[in-house]
Amino acid sequence: MNSPIPESNPIVYNPCGYDTKCYQALLDDNGRPLFDADLLWGIRMDPDAYAELLWPWSVDDDDFVAGPDKWRALSRQWDRWKDFREWQLHGRRRKPGFEEYLGTYKRDLLMTAKGRESVASPSFEEDARKRWEREYHDCGEAEEDVERHTEDVRSWLPQGFVPRRPLKLLPDPKAQDQWTTFVEYLAFEEFTLFPLARTAREQEEAREWGYEKHKAIADQQQGRVDWVVV
Repeated sequence: MNSPIPESNPIVYNPCGYDTKCYQALLDDNGRPLFDADLLWGIRMDPDAYAELLWPWSVDDDDFVAGPDKWRALSRQWDRWKDFREWQLHGRRRKPGFEEYLGTYKRDLLMTAKGRESVASPSFEEDARKRWEREYHDCGEAEEDVERHTEDVRSWLPQGFVPRRPLKLLPDPKAQDQWTTFVEYLAFEEFTLFPLARTAREQEEAREWGYEKHKAIADQQQGRVDWVVV
């Protein structure tokens, strides 16, 4: 008598799975997600109903076209937060130790199936070390300078924004409290806004083709600045 063929357990695809991980990653890294993960399914089904909420994160930075994935604001926010974390280190001229870098790099890769394959590779740590050296080669032997970066951050804060207490950045940005981190994040977004707004103004004055696109990009960036302030 033949043995019955065991039923396979199909892998159920969760279209919100990665964004749920991004939500948790933001919380774990002292960030502030745009909305609660419980809203993901409703937003995915009807993103237009949440258009005002999603606006600052409705499209990718490098491809300003609103498409079917405009609901994926949390993954875009997480990508942006990682850019901010790198900006913090470079601003301080702080080169993270390899073990610190490796932990962060591995965390990001383990969030996706393709990334998990990379982590399992025998050459993973060797490849990660090369990546670490490449990304932070410009730090060289320069000494960390958090004081200079603090002055830069103050100068980049939006006009009219008055911190409710003195701003004191720490050499290790992850040791800061959330308020200090978000003031620094506000400066990061304002720093990004300035050249975008300038490009849009120059194109408008020259009546150049593509002005509307650059104006929309600058407007979305302004939305991110406004969201942080609120």
